[in-house]
This record gives sequence, structure tokens and C-alpha cells, in this order.
Amino acid sequence: MSTRTAAAGRAGPAPEVGRELLYLTQEDVVGLGLGVDEVLELVRTALVEHGAKRFEMPAKIGLHPLRDTLMHAMPAYVPAARACGLKWASCFPENDKRGLAQTSGVLVLNDPETGWPLALMDAIDDALRLHLDL
Repeated sequence: MSTRTAAAGRAGPAPEVGRELLYLTQEDVVGLGLGVDEVLELVRTALVEHGAKRFEMPAKIGLHPLRDTLMHAMPAYVPAARACGLKWASCFPENDKRGLAQTSGVLVLNDPETGWPLALMDAIDDALRLHLDL
């Protein structure tokens, strides 16, 4: 499987299922240029589907390797959005002593018809929140 990095702000062809994996850095994700209205519409769709129980979202599972730390797996599937994947996020409050952010995360987006991973992307919430001025 080959990997590709998306050029920030440029929509390209979708990855070839089972042959390519799109890698999106934090800069790539922010550079996609999603506006507040687009994000709110995606959230609205997810909430409507959730309310109608047309989704699959098992309880998150986690690891806690150190005191006051966490690493959580959060899978979800929203058929109406053809969104299927897993967010793997961590919170290590002492990371600032290492010059690192407290939180980190990646999101694996899968093709709901084959299960193959399509994209691996940065999933640090702060980047999007800052980009959208929230």
C-alpha cells in the first residue's frame, strides 16, 4: 500500500481503495479550508442520525499507562455520511515538561464497503478549534 500526503487546501482524487492511504498532517487538515458552516452541517447530520439511532458508536475503550493519563479508542459509523473510522486520542498532562502538547490523536477513516483504511489524519481538536475561532 502506498501513501500520499495531501497538499494543504487542495482537493485531489480519492485514494484508490486497498492500494493507497492518504496521510493528512495537522497543516493539511487545517488547510482544507472547512468553514464554520460546513463543520456545523456535518455535526448536524451526525446529531440527526444519532437521534434517529442510525449510527454505530460503541463505548470508548481506553488505556491508562500512567497516573492521570489516557489513551482512548473511539470507533464510529454514520451510514448517511458514509463515515466509518476510529479516533485514537491521548491525554498526558505532563507532556508540557517534554515540550509536547498535552493531547495527541489520529483518525483512521475506513471505506465502509471494504473496511480498507482510506486516510490517516491528525486529529488534534485544538488545531480545528483555533482555525474556526471557536
